[in-house]
Amino acid sequence: FLTVFQPLLYSKIMRYYSAVAAAVVAVLASYLWASLVSDRDGASNGVGFGGKEGRMASNEQGDRHHGVEDSGDQDSSDDDEDEDDDFYEDVEDEDDENSSPDDVGPILEAAPAPDVNWHLQGDAPFVIVDDILPKPLLDKILVEIEKGTKHVPGESADCVLERDGSDCGDERWFAYSLEEKGQPRDIFEQAVEFIVKADLERVLPHSVAAAVKGSSWRILLTESGDPSSVFHYDSDEDTDYAIPGTPLIIHPLLATVTYLTDYGNPTTVFDHAITSREKLYAPKAAYVCMPRANKHIGFDARLFHGSGAPIPKGKGKLRIIIGMNYHTRQSLETIVENVTLNENGLVKPIDVSKNGAMKVTPWNNDQNIITEEEIRDTWESFELETSAHGLDLCGVKHAPCRLFARLPVEEILHNETDKPGSTIGFQLGQGDFVIRQVPGKKKLSKFPPSDDKATALALKMLRERCAIYEKGVYTMNPPLNNIC
Repeated sequence: FLTVFQPLLYSKIMRYYSAVAAAVVAVLASYLWASLVSDRDGASNGVGFGGKEGRMASNEQGDRHHGVEDSGDQDSSDDDEDEDDDFYEDVEDEDDENSSPDDVGPILEAAPAPDVNWHLQGDAPFVIVDDILPKPLLDKILVEIEKGTKHVPGESADCVLERDGSDCGDERWFAYSLEEKGQPRDIFEQAVEFIVKADLERVLPHSVAAAVKGSSWRILLTESGDPSSVFHYDSDEDTDYAIPGTPLIIHPLLATVTYLTDYGNPTTVFDHAITSREKLYAPKAAYVCMPRANKHIGFDARLFHGSGAPIPKGKGKLRIIIGMNYHTRQSLETIVENVTLNENGLVKPIDVSKNGAMKVTPWNNDQNIITEEEIRDTWESFELETSAHGLDLCGVKHAPCRLFARLPVEEILHNETDKPGSTIGFQLGQGDFVIRQVPGKKKLSKFPPSDDKATALALKMLRERCAIYEKGVYTMNPPLNNIC
């Protein structure tokens, strides 16, 4: 019996245990795979900014800065929206492109924004300079930009400068001060030098201009009518959120936009600065600066601004600007970008000794501001794109939020036919700037720790401002008495 059946019995037993072992291995492998996937997803969706561009995109191709709308105009993209969601827990997705103030979360109560102390010549929120660049230099720059630009109507423009092989929107640094003039190496730095010189002599008060050591600059291209530019405050993005207990972002001493073409959406500036992280404020006025080739505007870098308002001029054509930010020392974002020159791609500075005279106009907010109620019936509401679901304006306490503004779009465009490139201010009433809570939980994820380099540079920048501005006033959002 054993001789006949033992081999068969062992064979069945072995097959049974083999099947059991295989099932156990399969269960263990499935569990291990699920754990690995969970860990991977946790890493890819983890808390944090994802580096410099976590708060805002670096380029206006579609603000921070970082963003970058205009002076620091930034752009909104699908990747940015994914990063924005990393800031919050269980925030519902309410991104309906056709939304209005009536179909999202509840309105957040906001007091009128407090007045801030302007620090521009003429005690104005911004200064306008017409014909800031010599015409031959402007024409030469446009030719060089066109060489490196690829643009399909309806899509974002791709632009690379041959001078350094980097994207037009990358941050670059030009050293210049009242004591040590710059040494431009090509036509782009030659243009930047013209702009810096005008701003230090004609736009900033001398007490502030004397502290400037240079400017970051970038070239931004956006198709007219593109609403994706992020509204933001300008800053050296790589020092953002570097020091607990101080302003979350460190503003430049001046922000500027130089229009190289006649086309595009306007730069819209709201009289709203970060004066508190506890209270919520809404702007009392909006300033709409329409583009005009060779028009330059310098404005207080603390003001909330962007180029995403749906007021297109020359729809489908490219809006091309030079955006600049002035600092007391080289900004960390330009050190991080580390753009290096290609000597073979440089177009040397040209002779502009016969330059025409520029016209400088401080734009006083008590003049040119429209308050007529009869046109308010024609005002149109639109949403302002923001980074991190409105974190900069609403702050940790009130974010995530969505912002809506109302302006006389048709009236502004009609005015352009009579006065091209005009700048108009509008007094905002109740309902003209609406802040709404995003439905869902609003717990903010923890900010990642800054590295020592960012913290040290941020402290130096803030302390340098103590010697520039008067203590106890809204000059550094909020006053830096604890630092000074």
